[in-house]
Amino acid sequence: LDLLPRAFTRRTRVRAWIDLKARRFVVDASSFRKAEELTSLVRSVLGSLPIVPPALKHSPASTMTRWLEHPTSVPHMMKLGDSVLLKDLGDDGGEIRAKRQNVLSDEILSHIRTGMQVSQLDMHYDAACTFKLNDDLRLSNFKFTDTLLEQSDSLNADTEAERFDADMTLMCSTLAGLIDDQFMGLGGVEHQSDEVAA
Repeated sequence: LDLLPRAFTRRTRVRAWIDLKARRFVVDASSFRKAEELTSLVRSVLGSLPIVPPALKHSPASTMTRWLEHPTSVPHMMKLGDSVLLKDLGDDGGEIRAKRQNVLSDEILSHIRTGMQVSQLDMHYDAACTFKLNDDLRLSNFKFTDTLLEQSDSLNADTEAERFDADMTLMCSTLAGLIDDQFMGLGGVEHQSDEVAA
């Protein structure tokens, strides 16, 4: 307690994007805990924050598994990457992780035929970004591609504030399209009340 006032301050930055048009609250955080800390802080400032996770019509795990079994069912703006995490639905709960592999190979499909489901799948979206789609809807290892970054560099922005606005506009429009296409590819979202999807 004596040393606490002299301790180094540890600062972290968590970014969030409120999409008013689509009624979404998107958080860029490394864990659910950090995202919950941010939403709790916003809730304490506003007095309330009625957000709920989106309710999909189909399980993401079963839909991603179907994508590997029937590649033509992959949403047209998305492409399969080269890594996948399969999980056993049985009591043992075994898992198999394949990296830098053809995710449509007979070896991977044979595991699916034995009852394993896709828990995480490497994806590419519209030559704009790459990410891993998880069965809880998290997008991890998210990266914008060089193509999108070059578009950002080509924008006319003279000041730092203009550069920030231009980058945010480009990235948020890409993310909005990705989320819409992802939800449609996963079977669509159940009708929700006035609460915001998070």
